Formats: sequence, structure tokens, C-alpha cells
Amino acid sequence: KSTTETSHLQNKTMPSRKKAQGKARKAAKAEVKANRCFHGFDQLSQSERCKEFIKAFDLKFALTIALSSNRMVGATYTETWEAIQQEFPDALVDDVILKNASSYYLSKGTDLILQGSIVEPNTSHACFFEQIIAQLHEKSRPANMSKVIELMGTDQHTAVKFIRERIPCNCLYFSS
Repeated sequence: KSTTETSHLQNKTMPSRKKAQGKARKAAKAEVKANRCFHGFDQLSQSERCKEFIKAFDLKFALTIALSSNRMVGATYTETWEAIQQEFPDALVDDVILKNASSYYLSKGTDLILQGSIVEPNTSHACFFEQIIAQLHEKSRPANMSKVIELMGTDQHTAVKFIRERIPCNCLYFSS
């Protein structure tokens, strides 16, 4: 056989290097997706009611900010919370919705940090729900809005520290 025939036969039986690398990359992405960390957020146990609550909170918070550009952060949260309470009165009785919301924002914030994106509202939202939960358990204690406000305009290092202390995984161990 000639050398051209031999090389032609080898090309048919052996995949190209580029093709093999592409398959390896695709397999690696699939493995990462299968083993994805949700940073303590349990998507499977989240009810439809919790999903609706988070969507409604995000929407109402964004609308409140959009409608009044000069409003203080604390007032924005207060107005959003008052509107949400009317739509979700069960959130005041059962703190599972609030805990799920806080966990969701911590998970979302962690993902954004790992991607190198801005995490501002997620850290302050998580802190806000922590404060509301504490207020519900200690009836006389007012929510500490200064923490929420501080996290709204915080730097990346403070956001990483805040989230790292609250998630069960080590995903942010080397981030700052």
C-alpha cells in the first residue's frame, strides 16, 4: 500500500485531535454540571410557593427602586416587605419560605462571585431575610437594617466574607 492510502485509512479509524479534545471538553462540562454545588440551597425541597415568593420579591424590589431613584435602601426594603406581606401572609407564620429565600440568595451570590460578577443585591437580600427571621423569632427585636444597607453597596471582599460564613461548602474558600 502507498503512504497516502495508509494515512487515509488511519484518518478513518482514529478521531482527529481536535475532535477528541472537543469530546473531552464536553464530557468535563457534563461532569461539572452533574456535580454542581448549590452552596446549601436545596432546589428539590423548594415549594412552588417559595419560588413564587422569590420572584415576587425580586420584581417588587426592582419596581420600588425603579419608581423612586432617591429612596434610601432601608426604605426600599421596608416598602417591598410591606407589599410582599399582603401577597404572602403565610411567610410571617412559617419561616420556611424566608429561610429558603435567604438560602437562594446566598447560593445565587456565591455563583456570581465565582463567575466574577456583581453580587450586591443578593448579599443584602440574604441578610434582609435573616433579619426578618430573627425579628419573627424575637418579637420585640427590630430588624437590623444597617447590616442590610452596608451589604447593598459593599465591596467584593465583604460580600465573600458574608456569604462564606453562611454556606456549608468550601466553594468560596479561596475567593476574596
